[in-house]
Order: sequence, then C-alpha cells, then structure tokens
Amino acid sequence: MKRSFNVTGTCVPDKHYMVDVTNKFNQVMKLIEMGEYFAINRPRQYGKTSMLSLVARELRKHKDKFVLSRMSFAGVGDGIFKDEYAFSPRFVEMLARSLEMFDSETAELIRNTSHDVVDLDSLSIFITEFVQKADREVVLLIDEVDKSSNNQLFVSFLAMLRDKYLACNDGEDFTFKSVILAGVHDVKSLKLKIREGEEVKINSPWNIAADFNVDMSFNPAEI
Repeated sequence: MKRSFNVTGTCVPDKHYMVDVTNKFNQVMKLIEMGEYFAINRPRQYGKTSMLSLVARELRKHKDKFVLSRMSFAGVGDGIFKDEYAFSPRFVEMLARSLEMFDSETAELIRNTSHDVVDLDSLSIFITEFVQKADREVVLLIDEVDKSSNNQLFVSFLAMLRDKYLACNDGEDFTFKSVILAGVHDVKSLKLKIREGEEVKINSPWNIAADFNVDMSFNPAEI
C-alpha cells in the first residue's frame, strides 16, 4: 500500500509515513506494565491519539494476558455528564462496545453482569466483579477527556478510580491494572468539591497518577 503524509487524526503505520517512536512507545508500555495510572496531556498534533493506537494494537496481540478497553469522550453527547445516574450505565455500555470487535465474549460478560449499575457506587462494585471475572489484567484508555474535565461528575468518577486504586494496592479491592487519560489539559489540576455549591476543594482526584515524562516532541534522530 502506498503511504502518504498525515497531519490530521491518527497516524497508521501501514498507511502513513511515521517517525520512529519506538523509544516513546517503550516508555509508555513500561508504565502500563508497572500498573501505573497516568495522563498524556499535550497540545493537539503531538501524537497522543497515535500513541494510544500503537499501545492498543500491542495489547490486543496479548489477549491471553490483557483486556483492553479503549474509548473516547469526543463523540458522546453532553447528557452523559448530567449526573452519576446518566454517566454510570453509559460508561458500562461504552466499556462493552469498546470490546465488541476484539473480545466479544468479554463484551457479553459486561452486559450480562451490569444490570444493577445505576450510580457511581454500583459502578465501583461492577468494576470489582468484572476485573475478577475477566481473570486478566484490564487496561482502560480514555481519549479526549477534555470534553468532561470541567464537569464535577467526571471529577467524582476519577475520585472513585483513585479510591479503588489505593484499596487494590492494599489488597482490599480489584480494579483496572492501568488507566491512561489523554487530552490537552492537565487532569491533575482538577479539584473535587466537598459538597455541591461550596467553593472548598480537596486535592486532585488524580494525584495518584505517575508523572508522564515521555518527550512527545519529535527529534531529528526519529525522522
């Protein structure tokens, strides 16, 4: 297949001319293998989505070890962020849809065991049970998180993931092996309100995240 230069959307190695991002890719994979939660926050056209595509292709080669859910908030309507009762069941459906093409049995498992998901508490319980039943390491990739980053519901969702991460490290819960968020703005700067209407905030719900120090800019040696 003849290749072309691509300056919009995801770069695909079989279709487009690519710089050699092997070193960057290896650094990202190491973070995942270590079970880190992290965010890739860079300006547009820095290769965030293309990197997620490379990671997804690699993890899908190892279906015996990983369950990969890759989703994006770019194409969802604003209604999903109305409240936890709208978000929680919709998130589970997005989780199932992300697996339909590559792991249909796991997608069916999700739909068959998620009927009771109505809020963040029941979503947390579902994630615990799903990870146990999957019997593999579950990795979650969420692209275009900027759409929801100013929404209190999304911040509460991150807080729930943080609590599960900490409990899992203490051997008291099961949750995602690794969570990667991608967007333009720094998710770690978000704060969680204690109660609706109050200005008082607590620490970022994403303060568990590892620092992402991978240099996403190109250099002459990679071209």
